[in-house]
Amino acid sequence: MINKRDVTIKYDDVSDGFKDVMQMKVIRGRWFNAEDDASSYWPVVLGADAAEAIYGDANPVGQKIEEDETTTHLVVGVVETYRKDGEAAGADNMMFRRISPNGKYGRIGSYLMVRVNPGAPADFEQTLATRLQQILPNGSFRVQHMERMRTNMLRTRLSPIVTGAIIGGFLIVMVALGLTGVLWQSVTRRTREIGLRRAMGASGPNVHRQILGEVVLLATMAVIAGSIVILQLPILGAFRVVSPSAFTLGFAGALATIYALTVLCGLYPSWLASRLTPADALRYE
Repeated sequence: MINKRDVTIKYDDVSDGFKDVMQMKVIRGRWFNAEDDASSYWPVVLGADAAEAIYGDANPVGQKIEEDETTTHLVVGVVETYRKDGEAAGADNMMFRRISPNGKYGRIGSYLMVRVNPGAPADFEQTLATRLQQILPNGSFRVQHMERMRTNMLRTRLSPIVTGAIIGGFLIVMVALGLTGVLWQSVTRRTREIGLRRAMGASGPNVHRQILGEVVLLATMAVIAGSIVILQLPILGAFRVVSPSAFTLGFAGALATIYALTVLCGLYPSWLASRLTPADALRYE
């Protein structure tokens, strides 16, 4: 509970040079510097999403966040939204805590991030690992490329989405084929009715619109019944899993997909119906 709001915060312990290495932009206040060594509080910088979640439109710079009875954070700045798990991840509500060998909360980080110039030679990685091993003989180091880590993270995030999309695509195709077949059979069984309408002066376009209208009407009845169930999800706590905007967008997209699929599946059977003539009704058995 922060500022009387239930907010989940992710944090990283970073040094003064982290902003420059990651090319982050400060939008309020400042980033860490040497003057924070004398602070009696633990300096932190919030991501823009975390600042909004905690303080809303108010300026968070200078505010204090109680972590426990012995640790109090002081917000010194706000940076642009930072997605630690990649751009495919949701809002992380990131907070960056300053670490330094000096100061009340002094410590040394566990990871070292290095930005190299473009076109660095291929053997630079081995040279860096060797140099670090010479500095800390008792330590162990593993060099990883952030671009490779980003690619792996994107694969992890997108794999379930792609798998679900493939499965959903096959299901939609199966539904479309089944619906087309049912409508085709319905039109065939109504040959006499449609032929009679044509004999009474109904044109082919009129029959075409009638069949499509019936299909859309049936789809609307099904949508109403389904919507009554779906609209209960927010009451059951769906907004804890997805945001209201994502829920609304998904609901609208589902409606558009249902109607588009219904109309698409009804086009050919309704076209066949518009081609029937009174003579076809007389020959039908």
